[in-house]
Amino acid sequence: MKMRILPITFLMCMSMAIGAAQHHGIRQYNIVWDSQSKNSSESMPVNGHSLGANVWVENGEIYFYAAQSGAFDENNESLKMGRFRVKLKPNPFNKEDKFQQELKLKEGYINITSKHSEIGETEVKIWVEAERPVIHFEAESDTKLIMKVSYETWRAEDVLLDAEKVPGVRGRRASLFDYDNYLVDLIKYGDHFSLEDDKFYFFHNNDDHFSAFDFAIEQQGLQDIKGEMYNPLKNLISGGMLLGENLQFVGNSNGFYSGTPYKSWNFENASSSKNTSFQVFAIVDHSKNVQEWKNEIHKLADIDRTEEEIFKQNLEWWKSFWQRSFIILNEQSTNKETDKAWEAGRNYNLFRYQLGGNTYGLMPTKFNGGNLTFDPVLVDKNFNYDPDYRRWGGGSFTAQNQRLVYWPMLKSGDFEAILPQFEFYRRALSNAVNRTEHYWGHTGSSFTEQMQQSGLPIASHYGFVHDAFWITQRPLNYEEGKQSNRYVQTLFQTQLEFAFMILEYYKYSGNDISEYLPFIYNAVIFYDEHYQFRHRQETGKALDKNGKLVLYPTTPGENSPNSTNASDAIAGLTAVIQNSLELPQKVLPDSIRNYFEDLKNRIPDLEKFVYTDDSGKEHTLLRESKEDIAWHSGFMPSLYALFPYRLINSETEDFEYAQNVWKYKMNEENKNNYASWRPGVFMGANLLLTNYTKEQLLKKLGNSQRKYPTFWGPGHDWVPDHNWGGSGMIGLQDMLLQEKGEKIYLLPTWPKEWDVHFRLHAYKNTIIELNYFNGQIQQLTVTPESRKKDIILEYK
Repeated sequence: MKMRILPITFLMCMSMAIGAAQHHGIRQYNIVWDSQSKNSSESMPVNGHSLGANVWVENGEIYFYAAQSGAFDENNESLKMGRFRVKLKPNPFNKEDKFQQELKLKEGYINITSKHSEIGETEVKIWVEAERPVIHFEAESDTKLIMKVSYETWRAEDVLLDAEKVPGVRGRRASLFDYDNYLVDLIKYGDHFSLEDDKFYFFHNNDDHFSAFDFAIEQQGLQDIKGEMYNPLKNLISGGMLLGENLQFVGNSNGFYSGTPYKSWNFENASSSKNTSFQVFAIVDHSKNVQEWKNEIHKLADIDRTEEEIFKQNLEWWKSFWQRSFIILNEQSTNKETDKAWEAGRNYNLFRYQLGGNTYGLMPTKFNGGNLTFDPVLVDKNFNYDPDYRRWGGGSFTAQNQRLVYWPMLKSGDFEAILPQFEFYRRALSNAVNRTEHYWGHTGSSFTEQMQQSGLPIASHYGFVHDAFWITQRPLNYEEGKQSNRYVQTLFQTQLEFAFMILEYYKYSGNDISEYLPFIYNAVIFYDEHYQFRHRQETGKALDKNGKLVLYPTTPGENSPNSTNASDAIAGLTAVIQNSLELPQKVLPDSIRNYFEDLKNRIPDLEKFVYTDDSGKEHTLLRESKEDIAWHSGFMPSLYALFPYRLINSETEDFEYAQNVWKYKMNEENKNNYASWRPGVFMGANLLLTNYTKEQLLKKLGNSQRKYPTFWGPGHDWVPDHNWGGSGMIGLQDMLLQEKGEKIYLLPTWPKEWDVHFRLHAYKNTIIELNYFNGQIQQLTVTPESRKKDIILEYK
């Protein structure tokens, strides 16, 4: 039986010491390895600011890949900075008596230690500054050591990428997604390297090279307005500077790692020492020239603080991160190694740490690996490509996947970390507006599902007229502006979803969103203008006989092209307008408010139909669209009114319609598939399916098949799969906290046998901390206290 505890019971809740329990809880999730790794697939992440590093010890040598958000080459491939290899002499990690590599999660760094019968104890600390793009490597030993540092690159020279005739997403071109299946030769340009005094620079300079953006402009017939367009690739310089105390260049060498040839720049200490260190400073910037880019790096290096002071500040940043939010499951479990709920809680926090590593990035965290990918041949033996490779591209952004990376940041209170995704749309807005005006002569932004960071559709989904395979083939005389990929050609809904996310961000944080209002406005007006335009083409009339928009052609999810009134688009329009109109007068200008008030009357209702079961009983269901061509797709677009748009919940009259979709229409494959972006775990949480959601969560946030627990994938995407982790985070959060109007429902879909201690965020800058133990609420703290009246406790 469901129990509802009235707000007055807060007065009876026990008070507990928050800090000690919370800190102990995070520390129990440290990842500790007592053996070295076989290769980069057994790496451990350390990250901060906009940098990610995969760290592993192999054959007595310490390696790490480094990558920074926003580092794209001319072909729009996401570039790693390079690979770093460190060898200490004499080697404490060669035939040592004891080895340990530990991710100290609360403190945000990796510690590698060795006890050696001849060398004694050695400790290596690798960390990334949370507030600046700098990687630190520090070694301390009982014995004086020489450190050899090698910078290794597979981009020492230009490489010809010949016209590989492999369809789909298995060929080399899948990492350069604009050119996927485009059967012409391409050049992957090499990097630049220089030694100046004690500094070693390595960088990629796009300069004025013909780029994927230029290619898309020509392909999509936008040359006339190119001068008005934002070009995110032009003059982009990305890379870093290696700087170490007492390091001297000792020559170049060549080799292979995981089948990929590399060139190495090698450095050694001039003399041995018990303490040695180096730093990697990183910058991604649209610099006027190389010297300007170097000047920015020098500013990073020229700082009047000691290493100890910087590290102390870093510890404070991560302390604040973990105090802001956490979820701890079954903390008192007597056998954590076999407790799958404890494991899911640990992996939630491990993955949140991964997301925290791109709080200040130029670009959003990519759903297909973020900054933490490794050698592709170790993901799939058929992908024998260099370490920059990832499936589904680097500088292309798949919006339905990206959303799942960013939704959980609201309830975790990571409001700074969500901004790179909002900035992505703000910067590209002018391009999406210009292309709309150019093709169709009306206003609004047409952000597509698969797009460049420029806001243009990726070239391969716009389609090639000649020399292409499969979905990339574009018929002659095809309508300008329309993509040839049938799965996404009329899918614009995700611009509404990110507009709604910004509005939710405001409701959670209260932070200023004025700079994002043009994006919200243009995402909405596109649907009004474009579908009046389309309906005039079809019928000569702008609206239907009831004065409503006819959203044709639309595509629900990526399913059923050329549908009418896709349910996800209708839910998105309704939610964005409804939430916009709730903004205070000082936030939403009267001009937009008046327009939205008028437009809301033109939005069609969600499509419904009556299903008759085997017994002859009738049930009302939500439809994907008016035609409802498909039985049901894995994206579950007919449930978008439930999530993400929160128009339907257990307190609304139409909740039964969503439940009926699940009962009578959803097939078992779509219910039970949990890989990658699959939404069952959070849809189940919002449908209040406790047992189903519990089982889905244990699968979704269970250990990966790799040494590091949250390097999930590849699934539909890549490794590590960030939308796999993001969807799991959403599911767990919604099991614990759901907001329905002004009310905050706690434990709405929670298994009574699981203990949980969490701190999550809610609307109006509200913070909820709850400790549920042995089936009882032990502590509940609500900040501010004025929100206590809005809490409803639900558990079975």
